[in-house]
Amino acid sequence: MTASENPGSSFRFSDTQAYKRFGNAVVVPVVEAIAKHMLPCIIQNCETLSLPKH
Repeated sequence: MTASENPGSSFRFSDTQAYKRFGNAVVVPVVEAIAKHMLPCIIQNCETLSLPKH
């Protein structure tokens, strides 16, 4: 059942807006966790290739 189908729902916006809001709440921590795992590899590759670190 979607929020628009449930008149007693506490949602006061469209289902699409609900999905966007929930998605925005999850994305940043996930990207942050992935970046933390990638950073050591990026640094290692910069050293191997003699690239400047920014």
